[in-house]
Amino acid sequence: RKIVPAHQANLKDDYQKVQTLATEQKQAEAIENWVADYKKGVYIWIDNKYVLCQELAGWKGLDK
Repeated sequence: RKIVPAHQANLKDDYQKVQTLATEQKQAEAIENWVADYKKGVYIWIDNKYVLCQELAGWKGLDK
């Protein structure tokens, strides 16, 4: 791995890194969209002891 001095990113020197970041962002967006669509078609029951859990906040109160 080559160490490059600090510089403003540009396509000539940083194409691979920019491409990797763009691919990762696109994949994350595709997964988020899939989950959002999938949640609409399944029944999710959350036990009362987890009702305040922030990790599950997006799964509560979904409109059908």
